[in-house]
Amino acid sequence: MTIQMNSMQLDSQVKLALVEHAEQNLPEECCGILAGEWSGKTLSKVTRAIPIDNFASQKKSTQFEIKSSSILQINRALRKEGLDLLGFYHSHPNGRPEPSKKDLAASTAWPGYYHIILATSEYGETSFNAFMTNKPTWNQIPLNGALL
Repeated sequence: MTIQMNSMQLDSQVKLALVEHAEQNLPEECCGILAGEWSGKTLSKVTRAIPIDNFASQKKSTQFEIKSSSILQINRALRKEGLDLLGFYHSHPNGRPEPSKKDLAASTAWPGYYHIILATSEYGETSFNAFMTNKPTWNQIPLNGALL
């Protein structure tokens, strides 16, 4: 099922979990799944961030990889809990909170899903943006709820 939405509500506890995961993984990229409640075409509420190991075979400081078997396993568990897989997140250590060329190329696998990119620095500063993945671009979308 492809979920198409154009804004995201982010729970404040999820925001804290995302920042913590990104900072703990410096200088490597972190990654994970965004889960919650799909509430129509215009808004969805993200209530959980599920960290996943970065399985990139090399250069984990500039790329990430999530195993498809991990996605399937987590999606099954989410369904049993009555939650939806809404998208993904990853960090750009010492980078910018925007899609890289590699991110754009990978978006063809999950069009219509949310993606949060966190830009972390060694000084403890983190910023992020939310996007809706579309072939071949990512459209930045508004975040509601937690102040970023």
